[in-house]
Amino acid sequence: MRIRIFIITLSVLLMFQGCIFAQSKQVDLENGFKIEQLLEQLKDKDYEVRKKALNALNKQGEIHSLDDLTTKALIPLLQDSDWRIRARVVIVLHNVNNKKMVIDPLIAVLSDESVPVVVGAMQTLSGIADEKVISEISKLLDSDNLQIRITAEEILTKAAKKTGS
Repeated sequence: MRIRIFIITLSVLLMFQGCIFAQSKQVDLENGFKIEQLLEQLKDKDYEVRKKALNALNKQGEIHSLDDLTTKALIPLLQDSDWRIRARVVIVLHNVNNKKMVIDPLIAVLSDESVPVVVGAMQTLSGIADEKVISEISKLLDSDNLQIRITAEEILTKAAKKTGS
């Protein structure tokens, strides 16, 4: 009798585990669909719609690095007329899989008129070990803005410690 109860219990557990596995696969498919939907929402003219899409992409990127297709959709938003969108995009770009793809677009943003955009771009670039990045951030040590100068100095100090310079 005990063996029969054990087998039934084990069978139920295995069926339950199978259901959980199937549900996790379904979530992965739904996330794929959501990414496409979020990329469409980035084209919306309404700031709130784009902001929510960027926040969702950022959360997704924290779990799984963002792919090249998503990265390509984000890069043009670095030229958005709304600085709040540009500032969010530089944060989301921190979570891309292909870091080399974002170096030049982020370096271009270092001359942005918005301090939060420049600081965010520097912070995102700081995670990329590249001589060009270090060179461009070094130029910001002469910025008129104190926050930009301080951030540049902090990033360069951390980079120097990592390389032992």
